[in-house]
Amino acid sequence: MTRRSHTTSTNLSFRMGLPKKKKKLKQPRGSEMTYKDSGVDYGALDPLKIVCQNLAAQTRNNIGDTDVFELASTRGESYYALELPDRYLVTVTEGLGTRNRVAEIAGELTGNAQYYFNMGYSNAATAFNDLTTSGGRILTFSLHIATGSAAWMKNPRFMEAFAQGTKKACDDARCTWGGGETSTLRDIVLPNTAVLGGSAFGQVVDKSSLVDSSRVSAGDAIILVASSGIHDNGITLTRDLPTRLRHGYNTRVKGGGRFFEELLIPTTIYAKMIYALRKGNIPLHYVMNITGHGWRKLMRAPQPFTYRIKKLLPVPPIFPFIQHHGNIAAPEMWGNYNMGAGYAVVVPHKKLTAALSIIKKAGYQAIHAGDVEEGKKQVLLEPIGVEYEAGSLSIR
Repeated sequence: MTRRSHTTSTNLSFRMGLPKKKKKLKQPRGSEMTYKDSGVDYGALDPLKIVCQNLAAQTRNNIGDTDVFELASTRGESYYALELPDRYLVTVTEGLGTRNRVAEIAGELTGNAQYYFNMGYSNAATAFNDLTTSGGRILTFSLHIATGSAAWMKNPRFMEAFAQGTKKACDDARCTWGGGETSTLRDIVLPNTAVLGGSAFGQVVDKSSLVDSSRVSAGDAIILVASSGIHDNGITLTRDLPTRLRHGYNTRVKGGGRFFEELLIPTTIYAKMIYALRKGNIPLHYVMNITGHGWRKLMRAPQPFTYRIKKLLPVPPIFPFIQHHGNIAAPEMWGNYNMGAGYAVVVPHKKLTAALSIIKKAGYQAIHAGDVEEGKKQVLLEPIGVEYEAGSLSIR
Protein backbone atom coordinates (compact mmCIF):
# COMPACT_ATOMS: atom_id res chain seq x y z
CA MET A 1 0.00 0.00 0.00
CA THR A 2 1.60 3.23 -1.18
CA ARG A 3 1.65 5.95 1.42
CA ARG A 4 4.09 8.85 1.23
CA SER A 5 5.85 7.84 -1.97
CA HIS A 6 7.58 11.08 -2.89
CA THR A 7 10.91 12.83 -2.68
CA THR A 8 11.66 16.53 -2.40
CA SER A 9 14.30 19.06 -3.26
CA THR A 10 15.71 20.73 -0.16
CA ASN A 11 16.52 23.95 -2.02
CA LEU A 12 13.17 24.23 -3.77
CA SER A 13 12.11 27.74 -4.74
CA PHE A 14 8.36 27.42 -5.05
CA ARG A 15 6.72 30.77 -4.34
CA MET A 16 3.50 30.97 -6.30
CA GLY A 17 1.10 33.52 -4.88
CA LEU A 18 3.59 35.39 -2.68
CA PRO A 19 2.14 38.48 -0.99
CA LYS A 20 4.10 41.70 -1.51
CA LYS A 21 4.73 42.17 2.21
CA LYS A 22 6.13 39.47 4.43
CA LYS A 23 4.65 39.52 7.90
CA LYS A 24 3.89 37.00 10.55
CA LEU A 25 0.80 34.98 9.70
CA LYS A 26 -1.48 34.73 12.71
CA GLN A 27 -4.96 34.62 11.26
CA PRO A 28 -6.34 33.12 8.05
CA ARG A 29 -6.31 35.58 5.20
CA GLY A 30 -9.38 36.48 3.24
CA SER A 31 -13.02 35.55 3.52
CA GLU A 32 -14.38 32.10 4.24
CA MET A 33 -13.73 29.72 1.35
CA THR A 34 -16.21 27.15 0.08
CA TYR A 35 -15.96 24.41 -2.51
CA LYS A 36 -18.78 26.03 -4.48
CA ASP A 37 -16.92 29.33 -4.69
CA SER A 38 -13.87 27.50 -6.07
CA GLY A 39 -15.99 26.46 -9.05
CA VAL A 40 -17.22 23.03 -7.96
CA ASP A 41 -20.97 23.33 -7.37
CA TYR A 42 -22.64 20.06 -6.39
CA GLY A 43 -25.94 21.92 -6.57
CA ALA A 44 -25.41 22.05 -10.33
CA LEU A 45 -23.54 18.76 -10.78
CA ASP A 46 -25.87 16.46 -8.87
CA PRO A 47 -29.10 17.33 -10.73
CA LEU A 48 -27.31 16.57 -14.02
CA LYS A 49 -26.20 13.22 -12.64
CA ILE A 50 -29.78 12.38 -11.71
CA VAL A 51 -31.09 13.38 -15.15
CA CYS A 52 -28.45 11.19 -16.78
CA GLN A 53 -29.26 8.27 -14.47
CA ASN A 54 -32.97 8.50 -15.27
CA LEU A 55 -32.40 8.59 -19.02
CA ALA A 56 -29.73 5.90 -18.83
CA ALA A 57 -32.17 3.59 -17.07
CA GLN A 58 -34.41 3.81 -20.12
CA THR A 59 -31.71 2.14 -22.22
CA ARG A 60 -31.67 -1.08 -20.20
CA ASN A 61 -33.83 -2.95 -22.74
CA ASN A 62 -31.33 -2.28 -25.52
CA ILE A 63 -29.48 -5.42 -24.42
CA GLY A 64 -32.65 -7.45 -23.92
CA ASP A 65 -31.70 -9.78 -26.78
CA THR A 66 -28.63 -11.01 -24.88
CA ASP A 67 -28.11 -13.17 -21.80
CA VAL A 68 -26.82 -10.09 -19.94
CA PHE A 69 -29.12 -7.92 -17.81
CA GLU A 70 -28.54 -4.82 -15.78
CA LEU A 71 -28.87 -4.90 -12.01
CA ALA A 72 -31.10 -1.86 -11.63
CA SER A 73 -30.39 -1.46 -7.91
CA THR A 74 -26.80 -0.48 -8.68
CA ARG A 75 -27.79 2.70 -10.49
CA GLY A 76 -26.67 5.48 -8.16
CA GLU A 77 -23.95 3.35 -6.58
CA SER A 78 -20.22 3.96 -7.11
CA TYR A 79 -20.22 1.11 -9.64
CA TYR A 80 -22.64 -0.35 -12.19
CA ALA A 81 -23.39 -4.07 -12.39
CA LEU A 82 -24.52 -6.38 -15.19
CA GLU A 83 -25.89 -9.83 -14.40
CA LEU A 84 -24.75 -12.93 -16.23
CA PRO A 85 -26.09 -16.41 -15.49
CA ASP A 86 -23.13 -17.27 -13.26
CA ARG A 87 -21.75 -13.90 -12.05
CA TYR A 88 -21.97 -10.13 -12.00
CA LEU A 89 -19.78 -7.86 -14.11
CA VAL A 90 -19.01 -4.47 -12.53
CA THR A 91 -17.73 -1.30 -14.19
CA VAL A 92 -16.57 2.18 -13.21
CA THR A 93 -15.33 5.25 -15.05
CA GLU A 94 -13.51 7.86 -12.97
CA GLY A 95 -11.31 10.94 -13.32
CA LEU A 96 -8.47 12.44 -11.31
CA GLY A 97 -9.93 15.95 -11.26
CA THR A 98 -7.42 18.80 -11.06
CA ARG A 99 -4.79 17.22 -8.80
CA ASN A 100 -2.40 16.71 -11.70
CA ARG A 101 -2.21 20.50 -12.07
CA VAL A 102 -0.30 20.63 -8.78
CA ALA A 103 1.96 17.77 -9.93
CA GLU A 104 2.67 19.54 -13.22
CA ILE A 105 3.72 22.72 -11.43
CA ALA A 106 5.84 20.77 -8.96
CA GLY A 107 7.48 18.77 -11.74
CA GLU A 108 8.27 21.88 -13.76
CA LEU A 109 9.84 23.74 -10.85
CA THR A 110 11.70 20.84 -9.24
CA GLY A 111 12.42 18.48 -12.12
CA ASN A 112 11.25 15.64 -9.90
CA ALA A 113 9.43 12.96 -11.90
CA GLN A 114 8.13 11.30 -8.71
CA TYR A 115 5.09 13.59 -8.73
CA TYR A 116 4.05 12.14 -12.09
CA PHE A 117 4.46 8.63 -10.71
CA ASN A 118 2.16 9.60 -7.84
CA MET A 119 -0.43 10.96 -10.26
CA GLY A 120 -0.38 7.82 -12.41
CA TYR A 121 -0.94 5.80 -9.26
CA SER A 122 -3.68 8.04 -7.89
CA ASN A 123 -5.49 8.29 -11.21
CA ALA A 124 -5.95 4.51 -11.35
CA ALA A 125 -6.78 4.42 -7.64
CA THR A 126 -9.86 6.60 -8.15
CA ALA A 127 -11.44 3.92 -10.35
CA PHE A 128 -10.24 0.98 -8.27
CA ASN A 129 -11.64 2.36 -5.03
CA ASP A 130 -15.04 2.92 -6.57
CA LEU A 131 -15.12 -0.53 -8.17
CA THR A 132 -14.23 -2.40 -4.98
CA THR A 133 -17.26 -0.91 -3.21
CA SER A 134 -19.07 -3.72 -5.05
CA GLY A 135 -17.03 -6.28 -3.10
CA GLY A 136 -15.77 -7.56 -6.43
CA ARG A 137 -12.41 -8.36 -7.98
CA ILE A 138 -10.84 -5.85 -10.37
CA LEU A 139 -9.84 -7.43 -13.69
CA THR A 140 -8.78 -4.63 -16.04
CA PHE A 141 -7.95 -0.91 -16.15
CA SER A 142 -8.10 1.38 -19.18
CA LEU A 143 -6.30 4.73 -19.04
CA HIS A 144 -7.61 7.96 -20.55
CA ILE A 145 -5.40 11.01 -21.21
CA ALA A 146 -6.60 14.14 -23.01
CA THR A 147 -3.99 16.88 -23.41
CA GLY A 148 -4.23 20.41 -24.71
CA SER A 149 -0.94 20.08 -26.52
CA ALA A 150 1.49 17.31 -27.44
CA ALA A 151 4.09 19.28 -25.47
CA TRP A 152 2.60 17.79 -22.28
CA MET A 153 4.00 14.40 -23.34
CA LYS A 154 7.47 15.50 -24.47
CA ASN A 155 9.33 14.97 -21.19
CA PRO A 156 10.22 11.26 -21.35
CA ARG A 157 11.16 11.03 -17.66
CA PHE A 158 7.80 12.41 -16.58
CA MET A 159 5.88 10.19 -18.97
CA GLU A 160 7.82 7.08 -17.90
CA ALA A 161 7.13 7.93 -14.26
CA PHE A 162 3.42 8.41 -14.93
CA ALA A 163 3.24 5.06 -16.72
CA GLN A 164 5.19 3.34 -13.93
CA GLY A 165 2.78 4.79 -11.37
CA THR A 166 -0.17 3.43 -13.34
CA LYS A 167 1.45 0.00 -13.52
CA LYS A 168 2.20 -0.02 -9.79
CA ALA A 169 -1.44 0.78 -9.04
CA CYS A 170 -2.54 -2.10 -11.25
CA ASP A 171 -0.08 -4.40 -9.48
CA ASP A 172 -1.41 -3.34 -6.08
CA ALA A 173 -4.99 -3.88 -7.22
CA ARG A 174 -4.05 -7.21 -8.85
CA CYS A 175 -5.46 -6.36 -12.26
CA THR A 176 -4.23 -6.06 -15.83
CA TRP A 177 -3.74 -2.73 -17.59
CA GLY A 178 -5.59 -3.31 -20.81
CA GLY A 179 -4.94 -0.11 -22.76
CA GLY A 180 -6.77 3.18 -23.10
CA GLU A 181 -7.05 6.38 -25.13
CA THR A 182 -4.65 9.29 -25.58
CA SER A 183 -5.82 12.40 -27.40
CA THR A 184 -4.71 15.98 -28.00
CA LEU A 185 -7.63 18.39 -27.72
CA ARG A 186 -6.40 21.81 -28.74
CA ASP A 187 -8.76 24.64 -27.72
CA ILE A 188 -10.59 22.27 -25.38
CA VAL A 189 -7.88 21.51 -22.80
CA LEU A 190 -5.26 24.09 -21.77
CA PRO A 191 -1.92 23.45 -23.52
CA ASN A 192 0.13 22.94 -20.34
CA THR A 193 -2.04 20.33 -18.69
CA ALA A 194 -4.17 17.22 -19.25
CA VAL A 195 -7.44 15.62 -18.25
CA LEU A 196 -6.71 12.25 -16.64
CA GLY A 197 -9.13 9.42 -16.00
CA GLY A 198 -9.83 5.79 -16.64
CA SER A 199 -12.19 2.86 -16.45
CA ALA A 200 -12.05 -0.30 -14.38
CA PHE A 201 -13.83 -3.56 -15.07
CA GLY A 202 -14.31 -6.46 -12.68
CA GLN A 203 -16.48 -9.33 -11.55
CA VAL A 204 -18.32 -10.79 -8.58
CA VAL A 205 -18.26 -14.56 -9.01
CA ASP A 206 -20.34 -15.39 -5.94
CA LYS A 207 -23.51 -13.50 -6.79
CA SER A 208 -24.73 -13.61 -3.20
CA SER A 209 -21.71 -11.52 -2.12
CA LEU A 210 -22.37 -8.44 -4.28
CA VAL A 211 -22.43 -5.38 -2.02
CA ASP A 212 -25.29 -2.98 -2.54
CA SER A 213 -27.35 -0.66 -0.37
CA SER A 214 -30.11 -3.20 0.27
CA ARG A 215 -27.89 -5.01 2.80
CA VAL A 216 -27.55 -2.12 5.26
CA SER A 217 -29.37 -2.81 8.54
CA ALA A 218 -29.92 -1.02 11.83
CA GLY A 219 -27.39 -2.30 14.33
CA ASP A 220 -24.59 -2.66 11.79
CA ALA A 221 -21.13 -1.44 12.75
CA ILE A 222 -19.37 1.30 10.79
CA ILE A 223 -15.64 0.80 10.26
CA LEU A 224 -13.58 3.75 9.06
CA VAL A 225 -10.31 3.03 7.23
CA ALA A 226 -7.53 5.61 7.15
CA SER A 227 -6.64 7.64 4.10
CA SER A 228 -3.09 8.63 3.12
CA GLY A 229 -4.13 12.27 3.01
CA ILE A 230 -6.30 14.42 0.79
CA HIS A 231 -6.64 11.78 -1.97
CA ASP A 232 -8.34 13.26 -5.06
CA ASN A 233 -11.22 15.40 -3.88
CA GLY A 234 -11.34 19.08 -3.01
CA ILE A 235 -8.14 19.91 -4.91
CA THR A 236 -9.73 22.77 -6.84
CA LEU A 237 -10.30 24.68 -3.62
CA THR A 238 -6.75 24.01 -2.41
CA ARG A 239 -5.33 25.51 -5.61
CA ASP A 240 -6.86 28.84 -4.55
CA LEU A 241 -4.90 28.81 -1.28
CA PRO A 242 -1.33 29.73 -2.39
CA THR A 243 -2.22 33.41 -2.74
CA ARG A 244 -3.09 33.39 0.98
CA LEU A 245 0.17 31.72 2.01
CA ARG A 246 3.44 33.50 2.77
CA HIS A 247 5.45 30.98 0.76
CA GLY A 248 2.77 29.78 -1.62
CA TYR A 249 2.84 26.06 -2.33
CA ASN A 250 6.21 25.90 -0.58
CA THR A 251 4.65 26.75 2.79
CA ARG A 252 5.40 24.19 5.48
CA VAL A 253 2.40 22.25 6.81
CA LYS A 254 2.64 21.85 10.57
CA GLY A 255 3.32 18.20 11.32
CA GLY A 256 3.92 17.39 7.65
CA GLY A 257 5.85 18.42 4.56
CA ARG A 258 5.44 21.38 2.27
CA PHE A 259 1.97 22.19 1.01
CA PHE A 260 2.51 20.82 -2.48
CA GLU A 261 4.09 17.64 -1.08
CA GLU A 262 1.09 16.96 1.13
CA LEU A 263 -1.27 17.50 -1.81
CA LEU A 264 0.61 14.94 -3.91
CA ILE A 265 0.78 11.98 -1.52
CA PRO A 266 -0.64 9.02 -3.51
CA THR A 267 -4.19 7.88 -2.90
CA THR A 268 -4.56 4.68 -0.87
CA ILE A 269 -5.88 1.71 -2.84
CA TYR A 270 -8.29 -0.39 -0.75
CA ALA A 271 -8.62 -3.40 -3.06
CA LYS A 272 -6.27 -5.59 -1.00
CA MET A 273 -8.42 -4.94 2.08
CA ILE A 274 -11.66 -5.87 0.30
CA TYR A 275 -10.09 -9.04 -1.09
CA ALA A 276 -8.91 -9.99 2.41
CA LEU A 277 -12.34 -9.39 3.94
CA ARG A 278 -13.92 -11.55 1.26
CA LYS A 279 -11.39 -14.32 1.82
CA GLY A 280 -12.15 -14.10 5.53
CA ASN A 281 -15.89 -14.57 4.86
CA ILE A 282 -16.85 -11.20 6.33
CA PRO A 283 -20.34 -10.17 5.13
CA LEU A 284 -20.03 -6.66 3.69
CA HIS A 285 -23.34 -4.88 4.15
CA TYR A 286 -22.09 -1.70 2.49
CA VAL A 287 -18.86 -0.05 1.38
CA MET A 288 -18.39 3.68 0.80
CA ASN A 289 -15.51 5.47 -0.89
CA ILE A 290 -15.31 8.81 0.93
CA THR A 291 -14.53 11.18 -1.94
CA GLY A 292 -16.88 13.80 -3.38
CA HIS A 293 -19.42 15.01 -0.80
CA GLY A 294 -17.05 13.92 1.97
CA TRP A 295 -18.65 12.34 5.02
CA ARG A 296 -22.11 12.85 3.59
CA LYS A 297 -21.26 9.75 1.53
CA LEU A 298 -21.88 7.66 4.67
CA MET A 299 -25.62 7.97 3.96
CA ARG A 300 -25.39 7.01 0.29
CA ALA A 301 -27.79 4.09 0.81
CA PRO A 302 -31.38 5.25 0.12
CA GLN A 303 -32.90 3.80 3.30
CA PRO A 304 -33.74 6.20 6.15
CA PHE A 305 -31.00 5.28 8.63
CA THR A 306 -28.99 7.41 11.02
CA TYR A 307 -25.22 6.96 10.77
CA ARG A 308 -23.91 7.86 14.20
CA ILE A 309 -20.14 8.40 14.40
CA LYS A 310 -18.70 8.37 17.93
CA LYS A 311 -14.98 8.04 17.20
CA LEU A 312 -12.68 9.49 14.55
CA LEU A 313 -9.38 8.50 13.01
CA PRO A 314 -6.43 10.89 13.37
CA VAL A 315 -6.78 13.83 10.99
CA PRO A 316 -3.72 14.23 8.70
CA PRO A 317 -1.94 17.61 8.94
CA ILE A 318 -3.06 18.75 5.49
CA PHE A 319 -6.67 19.18 6.59
CA PRO A 320 -6.23 21.58 9.55
CA PHE A 321 -3.86 23.53 7.31
CA ILE A 322 -6.49 23.88 4.57
CA GLN A 323 -9.22 24.69 7.06
CA HIS A 324 -7.20 27.37 8.83
CA HIS A 325 -5.80 29.18 5.80
CA GLY A 326 -9.04 28.88 3.87
CA ASN A 327 -11.06 30.07 6.88
CA ILE A 328 -13.37 27.12 6.17
CA ALA A 329 -16.22 26.11 8.47
CA ALA A 330 -16.22 22.57 9.88
CA PRO A 331 -19.40 21.43 8.06
CA GLU A 332 -17.86 22.57 4.77
CA MET A 333 -14.61 20.70 5.46
CA TRP A 334 -16.16 17.42 6.59
CA GLY A 335 -18.81 17.68 3.88
CA ASN A 336 -16.19 17.70 1.11
CA TYR A 337 -12.93 16.16 2.37
CA ASN A 338 -12.16 12.69 3.73
CA MET A 339 -10.51 14.20 6.85
CA GLY A 340 -8.41 11.07 7.36
CA ALA A 341 -11.00 8.39 6.55
CA GLY A 342 -10.78 7.33 2.91
CA TYR A 343 -13.12 4.33 3.11
CA ALA A 344 -16.02 3.11 5.21
CA VAL A 345 -17.12 -0.51 5.61
CA VAL A 346 -20.44 -1.53 7.18
CA VAL A 347 -20.51 -5.02 8.69
CA PRO A 348 -22.74 -6.97 11.10
CA HIS A 349 -21.77 -6.22 14.69
CA LYS A 350 -21.01 -9.88 15.36
CA LYS A 351 -18.31 -9.76 12.67
CA LEU A 352 -16.77 -6.47 13.81
CA THR A 353 -13.79 -7.87 15.72
CA ALA A 354 -12.90 -10.31 12.95
CA ALA A 355 -13.20 -7.60 10.30
CA LEU A 356 -10.92 -5.19 12.19
CA SER A 357 -8.33 -7.93 12.63
CA ILE A 358 -8.34 -8.77 8.92
CA ILE A 359 -8.07 -5.10 7.92
CA LYS A 360 -5.10 -4.62 10.23
CA LYS A 361 -3.33 -7.72 8.91
CA ALA A 362 -3.89 -6.42 5.37
CA GLY A 363 -1.88 -3.32 6.30
CA TYR A 364 -4.56 -0.70 6.89
CA GLN A 365 -5.42 1.41 9.93
CA ALA A 366 -9.10 1.18 10.92
CA ILE A 367 -11.42 1.78 13.85
CA HIS A 368 -14.96 0.95 14.89
CA ALA A 369 -16.25 4.49 14.47
CA GLY A 370 -19.97 4.14 15.05
CA ASP A 371 -23.16 2.35 14.16
CA VAL A 372 -26.17 2.36 11.87
CA GLU A 373 -29.40 3.19 13.73
CA GLU A 374 -33.09 3.38 13.02
CA GLY A 375 -34.27 6.93 12.51
CA LYS A 376 -34.31 9.65 9.92
CA LYS A 377 -31.64 9.69 7.25
CA GLN A 378 -28.68 11.65 8.56
CA VAL A 379 -25.01 11.54 9.48
CA LEU A 380 -24.11 12.57 13.03
CA LEU A 381 -20.43 13.31 13.68
CA GLU A 382 -20.66 13.53 17.45
CA PRO A 383 -16.97 14.24 18.26
CA ILE A 384 -17.09 17.52 16.31
CA GLY A 385 -20.79 18.36 16.62
CA VAL A 386 -21.53 18.29 12.87
CA GLU A 387 -24.74 16.89 11.38
CA TYR A 388 -25.73 16.28 7.77
CA GLU A 389 -29.39 15.88 6.86
CA ALA A 390 -30.63 13.73 3.98
CA GLY A 391 -31.15 16.72 1.69
CA SER A 392 -27.42 17.52 1.70
CA LEU A 393 -26.73 14.43 -0.45
CA SER A 394 -28.81 14.17 -3.63
CA ILE A 395 -27.02 11.82 -6.00
CA ARG A 396 -29.83 9.37 -6.88
